[in-house]
Amino acid sequence: MASDLNVVVTSGVIESAPSIVVTRHNNRVCVFTLKNTEEFTLANGKAARHVNIISIEALGRNVDKCMTKLAVGNRVRIHGYYRVDEVNGVLKTRLRMHYFEIEA
Repeated sequence: MASDLNVVVTSGVIESAPSIVVTRHNNRVCVFTLKNTEEFTLANGKAARHVNIISIEALGRNVDKCMTKLAVGNRVRIHGYYRVDEVNGVLKTRLRMHYFEIEA
């Protein structure tokens, strides 16, 4: 049986400052949000825009890298995978980061 592939590459501007959250198992997680914008043309010819706000999580050695190198307003490219979990009956969606690149 073939396995599925879950790879995400997205870019945008950091919307909220990276911060550290400690889990109940004493793991550190860096969390922040990324904003990116889609621009497209409607059927009637008018230009339209949609803004996405994406929750990002970084684990392990990426926590310290994020805290020292990322700030609100940085344009970055994030490589990771999409994650959906149910927390207290509510679906929580986020992108779990493998690594990032700061764009010029």
